[in-house]
Amino acid sequence: MGTVRCDSEKVTNGGKRGCVYPAVIPDFSLSRSNPKWGAMAKHVYDAQRALDGKPGYGKPLHRTTPAQAKKNRQKTCPSSLIRPRGKQCDEYPYASAKDGGGVLGKTQSRKMIAAEHNRQGGSQLGQFYNSHRVLPGDAFYTRMN
Repeated sequence: MGTVRCDSEKVTNGGKRGCVYPAVIPDFSLSRSNPKWGAMAKHVYDAQRALDGKPGYGKPLHRTTPAQAKKNRQKTCPSSLIRPRGKQCDEYPYASAKDGGGVLGKTQSRKMIAAEHNRQGGSQLGQFYNSHRVLPGDAFYTRMN
């Protein structure tokens, strides 16, 4: 498997120690049929037809820092953007990926989706980062089920 990286970074698991094989690129799995985040998964599925991040097709995404994620989110889904009632702006690649914050229609997609789906999907992404110890700079894919 290669080199092992062990850490106790606060960005993963609240600072609990753990190890990963950094050469293995983990997959964040989403299901379009999941009632909690299906709208987010559908957006990612549609966006991956033209953008990176799908296993076996194109390049992986890479996690970024919280400060850069905030900038990416503001660029793709600025607070000035009108959101219909009950909707939130969802971006792909994710704001938490250094690949986020790109040019809409070329390297970036955004869509208004149900607020609950956006929150639940974002929560799942955060849990994925923690459980797979994905640190800023680490590569990952999004696999659709």
